[in-house]
Amino acid sequence: MISIDRPGLGISTPMPGRTFADTVDALARFGAARGLSAPAMVGNPQGAPFVLACAAAGITGAVAIVSGADEVAAPCFAQPLPVDLRALVDRVATDPAGAETMFARWNPEAMWQMVTMSSPVSDLQIYQDPVFDDTYRRALVQGFARGSAGYARDTVLAMSRWPFDLSQITVRVDLWYGAEDTALSSCLVCSSFRVQQAIARSRRSCSEGLFGDLIPHLESDCSFGAVIGGSHPVPVASMKMVYEPVPHLTGVS
Repeated sequence: MISIDRPGLGISTPMPGRTFADTVDALARFGAARGLSAPAMVGNPQGAPFVLACAAAGITGAVAIVSGADEVAAPCFAQPLPVDLRALVDRVATDPAGAETMFARWNPEAMWQMVTMSSPVSDLQIYQDPVFDDTYRRALVQGFARGSAGYARDTVLAMSRWPFDLSQITVRVDLWYGAEDTALSSCLVCSSFRVQQAIARSRRSCSEGLFGDLIPHLESDCSFGAVIGGSHPVPVASMKMVYEPVPHLTGVS
């Protein structure tokens, strides 16, 4: 599998003002340059909307969303969102530039704090393991290697209304969420109704085993997979991956 950093994340070239369409085009060029036709894609946390955008554009094979963020600005989330998250969504809608500046203040430590503070006990047992903790922190540092502008741009895009229709996705979409993942459980319900080919899957715990369960499904559909993560490479020891940056649009040939 190839773990891909979107422009501005990790070691990928920044692209100020990037849109969903820019990201889809960059990934399409990336695949074309390597002779990959309709690859399966995995999107986890904030990488989910970008994978779904690729599916809506018709450039993917099967898609798997693992604990992915949903379109929190969509009408179906008007009531379920916690007050603090609702405030962020409203800020993005009314002042996207100001919101992007605010998100740009984040750093690896702030990201680690946010993730661990919002995780249930089942996930904390993994995050607090010394080996995983070291791997995860190094991954976060790699993700912010070019600063926080890429993450900030991604977050504004993810928290805005998405400019593509989920109901038009025709490829298979597996939605994977943990039964104890209360922060994202509403995303499972909302997404499964809006994506026609969606198959909702849930495990007893949040993180343990999710990737191990979904890999056989991807292997049955294609020979290549792209893991589109949040702001850092996916630190999963059991997965053989090649870590590659996504070049700027003009750098893909």
